[in-house]
Amino acid sequence: MFPTTPETRTQSSIRNYPLPALLRHVMSACFVALFLPLALAAETAAPAIIPLPAKMEILAGTFVITSETVIVADAASSATARQLAGYLKPAAGFALPVAAQVPAGAKTTITLTQDPNLTRLGQEGYLLNVTPDGIRIVSAAQAGLFYGVQTLRQLLPPQVFAATPAKGITWTVPCVAIEDHPRFTWRGLMLDSGHDFQNKDFVKRFIDLMALHKLNLFHWHLTDLGTWSFEINGRPKLLEAATRGPGVKPGHYTRDEIREVVGYAAALHITILPEIDMPGHEPPALLAYPELDCQQPRGVDKNGKPNRPWEFCVGNEKTYVFLEEVLSQVADLFPGPYIHIGGDECPKDRWLGCPLCQAKMKAENLHNGEELQSYFIKRIGKFLEFRNRRMIGWDEILEGGLAPNATVMSWRGMGKGIAAAKAGHDVVMAPTAWTYFDYPDTPVEKVYGFEPVPKELDAVQAAHVLGAQAQMWTDNHPSEDRIDALVYPRAAALAEVVWSPVASRDYDAFVVRLQGHLPRLAALGVHYKPLAAAGTVIGHWTAEHTSPTPKLVDWPLATGVKGTGKYDITFQYEGGKSRYQIHAVEIVQDGKVLATDKHFGWTGASDHDNVYHVELPQLSKAPLILRATVSTDFGPDSRGRILIGKTP
Repeated sequence: MFPTTPETRTQSSIRNYPLPALLRHVMSACFVALFLPLALAAETAAPAIIPLPAKMEILAGTFVITSETVIVADAASSATARQLAGYLKPAAGFALPVAAQVPAGAKTTITLTQDPNLTRLGQEGYLLNVTPDGIRIVSAAQAGLFYGVQTLRQLLPPQVFAATPAKGITWTVPCVAIEDHPRFTWRGLMLDSGHDFQNKDFVKRFIDLMALHKLNLFHWHLTDLGTWSFEINGRPKLLEAATRGPGVKPGHYTRDEIREVVGYAAALHITILPEIDMPGHEPPALLAYPELDCQQPRGVDKNGKPNRPWEFCVGNEKTYVFLEEVLSQVADLFPGPYIHIGGDECPKDRWLGCPLCQAKMKAENLHNGEELQSYFIKRIGKFLEFRNRRMIGWDEILEGGLAPNATVMSWRGMGKGIAAAKAGHDVVMAPTAWTYFDYPDTPVEKVYGFEPVPKELDAVQAAHVLGAQAQMWTDNHPSEDRIDALVYPRAAALAEVVWSPVASRDYDAFVVRLQGHLPRLAALGVHYKPLAAAGTVIGHWTAEHTSPTPKLVDWPLATGVKGTGKYDITFQYEGGKSRYQIHAVEIVQDGKVLATDKHFGWTGASDHDNVYHVELPQLSKAPLILRATVSTDFGPDSRGRILIGKTP
């Protein structure tokens, strides 16, 4: 289900890509066989392709798609050819015919060919060649052809993504030669339908946008504190309104709707990873079936209401009957190789006071709550093996020991992923600091700077890093438009992290391409968050700039300020055990405070209000100073940088 990539996961074997200046402009003459790393004089914008291809040449001339163009496809590629025709029809206003051979009299063609001998690019790699006479996409498998089609869409004017005919547009494609393949086989995005519900059409649109960015793993978080979001035969109480948390939108997915979404994703070469959280995070199931809870009183909250249940009673055999019943139906609905079982944030104290859990610990010679959870995780893992599925869970599943073939999703930083890879487990990197898109203040630049393969791993250990993914949690019940703004354009940055060669990573060049990509998102109706103004790095912090209690730290403002106006000052964590906490910032000149923003924010594993806003008056020629009141939450080990830029 996840095809292998022909290169190591730690670096690309191909590097023929751009300097920032190149991506801004390309010579209008378009010299034949011009490789992108050359610095060029500028008139014609280079193709704004995201994620960046592994290798591209810009050639002379253009190809124009008209109503007379024919898509020619071999038998294996006919479905992908029809997808291409379907993509073009709404905006172009015409449906391109699909033929098995070039028809007599055809003037221009787009040819799609599956070549099983093209193994060097893997199943997801492709060749895309555009000449004035035609377009040809070749791949060893249909996944690669499909990704070639996504690149072709991005070579067209952005109006091609509109849902209605675009008037007066010439559908011009620049002549290029592209050789492309992904760096990682796991390129994921998670949508949380367990804290809050999203309608089926929104989920399908979420998948559409993933496909455009060549993301191939849709992690669907289906159960959590808010709701049990889909049908389980024989368990109707799971869907009752009484099981929902406060503020949760009503609704659930029928089994037929689940099958529809699974089939829809498969047609876009996206595998769905279902997650059923266990043994914790399960109030809906325990409210529906309280006999699966440990039988001690749960007490009341500060308002005198009964505390919502949280974790299954793992000493109760009825729990395993229920979960095996659920997982069997999940395996029937979702054909992918993995099932995610959560495993995170589960307290153990109730187990230690539960007679059934204590009896289980005694019978299995278990000594503490961690070993009891490990017993539970291993038992569920064995059941999934029986159902021909592999288990994956959040990094807490490491606690107490883990089955050899389990895969770890590292969310509490990179450390757990490092430990898992060194122990021989496959790992998906999903750390909060870079990939939790429900954190609104994590900037695009920080996401783009994420490196999934830690330097602490040798080549053998690094091979266990399958890739990375981002998470869109919905604890705060965001609207669908708000989800758009939280995910995009940061998902575009992540797509490049997990697809493109690491050696080609260049944020300034990415921003130039992203500016060309945003009109596509607009045409698709995506309510993306506009890019912030580019900032200038004006300083860094290290251990010497930290304190357990608030202290004043000064940085010279030698660059980045260009006269009067409004400025944003961003504190951006880069590493260390402690988050950096900012209590206030001031701009000082000649001992006089010119501007102040006093609010408490931090940057670390998550970012919270870490952007400070100041408005500067007329300035003298005296040096400027940025003065901040700062502290850390866990010792001096913190480092990062400070940026300043004009407020957009």
